[in-house]
Order: sequence, then C-alpha cells, then structure tokens
Amino acid sequence: MFGNLGEMTKMLQKLGDIKKNMQQAREEMAAAEYTGMSADQQVAITLGGDFTARQVAIAPAAEADREKLQQQIFAALNDAMQQVRDAAKDRLKDVTGGINIPGM
Repeated sequence: MFGNLGEMTKMLQKLGDIKKNMQQAREEMAAAEYTGMSADQQVAITLGGDFTARQVAIAPAAEADREKLQQQIFAALNDAMQQVRDAAKDRLKDVTGGINIPGM
C-alpha cells in the first residue's frame, strides 16, 4: 500500500520539475528569434519565440509590385510563425521528457 505512495511522491516531484522547466522554456522561447523569408528572399520577417514581431526587411526591388509584395509578406510571416511553432513543440518535448500532457 505505501509502495504506491512513494511512486506518487516521485511523480509529484517530476511534475514540479516539469513546471519549473516550462517556465524556463517560455522565457527562452520569448528571447529567441526566428526569421521567415519569402520564397524569392525579397522579404524577411523576424518574430520572437512568443510570436511578437521584431523586424520586417523588404528588398528595394520588391517594392515595385505592391500585390506581389503583399504575398511575399504573408509568405515570410507564415514561414516565421511555423518556425516558432516547431521550436515550441521541440522545446516542450524536451521539457516534458516526451510525456504527452493534454492541452500542451
């Protein structure tokens, strides 16, 4: 009967470690930067790991065609957002030790 109590204590300690590591991971992700590029490399958008916009760079040649420029901006933004999502997913896997926690 008390053997299970010892296992439960270990599990609670592990959850406490995961919580602490999650906070550290959030801070590290917020400090990280991810730069998405349009396919033709004319537009670059840099996002923080917390999805905050940090920088937009547009090559002078891209400014000539407004409609194409808009498409390039969306492409670069989507690329940067995917990089952040992938990094967050990988970081979460590291923090939880591969444990699947619902809602995370």
